[in-house]
Amino acid sequence: MDRTRHIKPNVIPALALVLISISMMASCDKATLTSDNLVPTYKVKEELFQRHITAEGNLKATKSIPLSVPQNARGLKVEWLAKEGTQVKKDDVVIRFDKASLEEKLKANTIDLKKTLSKERREKLGELKNKSERRLSEEIDQKELSMATKKLLKDNDIYSRNQIIESQINSNLAEGKIDHSEATRAIHSKVHHKNVDLVSIERKEAERKIKEVKDAMSETELKAPEDGVFALVKGWSGNTTSVGQEVWPGQKLAELPLTASLESEVYVLEADAGEIAIDTKVVLRVEAHPDEKIDGKVSKIAALAEPRQQGVPIQYFKVTVSLDHTDVGFMKNGQRVSAIIELDKTQGIVIPRQAVHQKDGKNMVYACVNNDCKAREVELGASSPGKILVLNGLTVGESVALIDPNKPADDGKDKEDHVEDQ
Repeated sequence: MDRTRHIKPNVIPALALVLISISMMASCDKATLTSDNLVPTYKVKEELFQRHITAEGNLKATKSIPLSVPQNARGLKVEWLAKEGTQVKKDDVVIRFDKASLEEKLKANTIDLKKTLSKERREKLGELKNKSERRLSEEIDQKELSMATKKLLKDNDIYSRNQIIESQINSNLAEGKIDHSEATRAIHSKVHHKNVDLVSIERKEAERKIKEVKDAMSETELKAPEDGVFALVKGWSGNTTSVGQEVWPGQKLAELPLTASLESEVYVLEADAGEIAIDTKVVLRVEAHPDEKIDGKVSKIAALAEPRQQGVPIQYFKVTVSLDHTDVGFMKNGQRVSAIIELDKTQGIVIPRQAVHQKDGKNMVYACVNNDCKAREVELGASSPGKILVLNGLTVGESVALIDPNKPADDGKDKEDHVEDQ
């Protein structure tokens, strides 16, 4: 005999409605159901309304001693780096640059200088040779002019007209040669001076390069100016300096943080940063010591949002937090911290978000008295994902419906929009 119990079909909708109502009651603090229409309600009370933003970041020293590439050193490559976080003493070597590449550059620049000096000597010898040739040419031209002048025929009675004209042409030609020789000598002199100047510039450039390499070879080690903790810094690419990387004069490679005074840099999502202002209160906790609370306030907000990692398009605003105190016992430079940035902290009437509806552009709630729920307009304040602050329209002790009591019980789709974030 089959003794399996069957549930009547008309009982299933009733059970489903009861289960839905019970689940809505569980999601609300002190929610109750009216006995007639099973409308869940919430008893209005006054409580502390808080809104905050969470963020993550690191502790950072407010002051530090920079370790940079010497200004007079060019073409350096990093050969060795001290391990980040190492405790160093004054005058300890923390960064060493490669000498081999500098020695190769010095050899190449020395060869260039020798070539330039040889070219300069050739230019000077060539000018001496040209001067001698021009002097000899001038002497020949002067002799030809003297002979042409002596042989200049002027007596028409003795010489024919053609002879006189030919002698005059020879005299004019000799004078023209002298004028041409002087003009050529002036041009050659200018060209020579220009060539000498160009070679001199090449020589000075070669000498400058040799001096730069020698200066760099004398600055192949960076030493710690004080006792401290060695910390690498990130460059424009977001990466720290690595072995084999070429660096430029003045580039900041590392620092020695002065840990007596710390601050924090935390990163807030672009969508959450709109309400953060200077002096906003912040509560920090070091991940290594989660029981220790550190109070602070916002001291600086970045002007532009930037991604924290290359290739990841999520944008963050960097927020600097000044700390009320620094406990060197457990706080260290670079430690990871979690932050709670407090936006609002108000004592007032707070109700669940689902109790508020919008009708005709107005914010409405259903106030219930003895199972009789009537719509009432309310003035709202700030809101959080689950709750909303009521400024006017409700008093402590009243009950509000968590759903629209005028809607049919079997209508599973909410046709009216709930209130948007304030």
